[in-house]
Amino acid sequence: MIAARSERPREHAPLHVQIELTWRCSWRCVHCYQDDHGLAGLALEQLRALIGQLARCGTLHVVVTGGEPLARRDAFEVLAAIRSTGMAITLYTNGHHIDDRAADRLAAEVAGVELTLLGGEAAVHDRLAGVAGAFDRAWRAIRLLHERDVDVVVKTPLLRPALASLPALDRDLAALGITWSVDPEIARTYAGSEAPRRYALTDEELRRFFVAFPRFDTTRRLTIDPGAPRGMCLAARQFCFIDARGDVYPCLSFKSACDADEAAGLQAQARLGNVLEAPFERIWREAAIAHRIREASAASFSTCGSCQSVGCRPCMAQNWEEHRELFEPARAVCSLTEAAMAARGAGFVAASRLTRIAGRDRVA
Repeated sequence: MIAARSERPREHAPLHVQIELTWRCSWRCVHCYQDDHGLAGLALEQLRALIGQLARCGTLHVVVTGGEPLARRDAFEVLAAIRSTGMAITLYTNGHHIDDRAADRLAAEVAGVELTLLGGEAAVHDRLAGVAGAFDRAWRAIRLLHERDVDVVVKTPLLRPALASLPALDRDLAALGITWSVDPEIARTYAGSEAPRRYALTDEELRRFFVAFPRFDTTRRLTIDPGAPRGMCLAARQFCFIDARGDVYPCLSFKSACDADEAAGLQAQARLGNVLEAPFERIWREAAIAHRIREASAASFSTCGSCQSVGCRPCMAQNWEEHRELFEPARAVCSLTEAAMAARGAGFVAASRLTRIAGRDRVA
């Protein structure tokens, strides 16, 4: 993703905004966090109005996602509307709809494309994607975009059935000089189903992955913004996520917690507002939880401050999903950190967060 750094971070301008165009998708991935693929998304005129509001608020970069954004017939009209404001675009896609003509248009519209591949072999990939031929079509899109000098990043969620095929994927992408990124976090669905997490790697599998691919060791790569106060993440400070219904969140990872709350009859306290009910600027400026996030500092993570793990990346969104608290460390983050440290030969730290919080998890 394009990174912009604010010279005046305390103004908290929404420099990066991720917009979910639709829930429709050409794949049916086994780990998908969307429960419903029927929602078309906001109408084109509603999106144009939103894009204008973002431009006036100082947004520099829009991440366009789905579902599959290119499943919308008017997807390129949306991209053109964004480009007309001067904002940069990163497109998240599975590549299924990218042919020569689409690749030409994308080369003219977007700053970069992040494309999903689920594994390094067609049989494995297509089984996980739920669509025969999806692997070949994704690779066709990669090559078409690469030929047009589009900046392509291939993203792979770490799924257990694909683990053995990842060295082949690594080699094939390296041969083309294409950047590869992985995501060890397999989220539950928006409505709270744990089904996708059945495909997540175990702690031991994560450790073996980090041994095989040490460059993905999360404890070595702190994704913090030096332009943000006290090194906190961008969520609700310079970044937010807007879903296909127009709901606004500090980031994508807060959404599943909110939807699970609503499914349980609770109030979704981490939702900032809805752009069909209030102007984006007012939502960004007035949402209570956004202010709590912006006021946070490293000292707010009191448990983390006493932990001996090195290089951990506390995540307020994952903390919120697990505990409905911004600063209580989530098991998922602790496990990932410990797996990475074990892979480096550091062993599991006796005074780790995971040890200290075991047995005292709060239930929402």
